[in-house]
Amino acid sequence: MQDIVISDKEEFERKKERIAMDGLKNLFVVSDFDRTLTSAFHGNKKVSSLIAILREGDYLGAEYTKKATALFQKYHPFEIDMEISFEEKNTKMNEWWGNYNELFVEYRLSRKIINKIVEERKVGLRDGSKQFIKNLNKSNIPLLIASASSLGMVIDDYLEKNNVYFDNTKILTNYFNFDEKGVVVGVIDPIVTTTNKYLVINEHLAEIETVNNKNKNVLLLGDNYEDEKMANGFHCADIMKIGFLNEEVDENIDNYKRAFDVVILNDGKMDFVNEFIKDLS
Repeated sequence: MQDIVISDKEEFERKKERIAMDGLKNLFVVSDFDRTLTSAFHGNKKVSSLIAILREGDYLGAEYTKKATALFQKYHPFEIDMEISFEEKNTKMNEWWGNYNELFVEYRLSRKIINKIVEERKVGLRDGSKQFIKNLNKSNIPLLIASASSLGMVIDDYLEKNNVYFDNTKILTNYFNFDEKGVVVGVIDPIVTTTNKYLVINEHLAEIETVNNKNKNVLLLGDNYEDEKMANGFHCADIMKIGFLNEEVDENIDNYKRAFDVVILNDGKMDFVNEFIKDLS
């Protein structure tokens, strides 16, 4: 397959053999959503995040745009910095998300505006993702989606519209409280950022009975460098980590190879992941 990098082939085969021996009944999947289960590009154009569309468009007025842009310019460099400590990055991400949430309330973000942004955004499931999700459901493999999207509430609707929101799926993301007019009045805790996903997941392990089991194996999927930590709190036999390096490959491949067992490059398809699941059955 093109654009597939296996970081350590011997270690990859060892993990795959172990996971195959334990079988599908002992497999659990934890995955990011944006640019992991969805494509990072639409044609030749990078798909903007919902928060970027809100920030760059004139949805909440010029003053909101100015403040939101200033926050992006301040905190985004920390988000993409692979050299700073996890503690520093985590602190900065919590500050960023917290400040954004205050702006949502101050400038009266509404369901109507969110729905408009979703309709205008051109994004699709990654090629092969729909089949991947269906296969997990068919094999009764739990799927936990952990997303740091500031407008993560739309993920539920997106999966439903694509007919792939099944009972085996649990979503941990950012949700809002709305008033009777459909205007945001607050955020429902916990707030999920790009760095604290594993902390939030740990808080919900009791709700996912099959996870906290030493016989379970985990298949982890993510596109952000920090996603490789998502399953840090799991008590499991093995974790197979697959990362999607959608752009700037030359600059980031070495770091991704250190973090993930397999790296899928250039917004590649889900074929490798689907074949991996098929090989386990």
